[in-house]
Amino acid sequence: MNNYVVVFSNRGDLPMPVNFEVTYEDGTKERRSLPVEIWYQGNTWNHLLKTDKKVVAVEIDPDKVMADINVANDRWPNAIYEE
Repeated sequence: MNNYVVVFSNRGDLPMPVNFEVTYEDGTKERRSLPVEIWYQGNTWNHLLKTDKKVVAVEIDPDKVMADINVANDRWPNAIYEE
């Protein structure tokens, strides 16, 4: 079992639910959701992701349906760090 901590930050003024997609080393993908209530604790949320697979990417709002002030920071690893 692998444990990952995915850190989400709310950098805007409007709290929204968090929909995200996890991509695994074997090419499979999984979508998960976190409720808007996570932001009641503050502007940062540490999410424990437990899986048997190796995570290679995480993308927030993969369908780009939520309001976002900076879509460039919605993916890990970010393309700027892949070069």
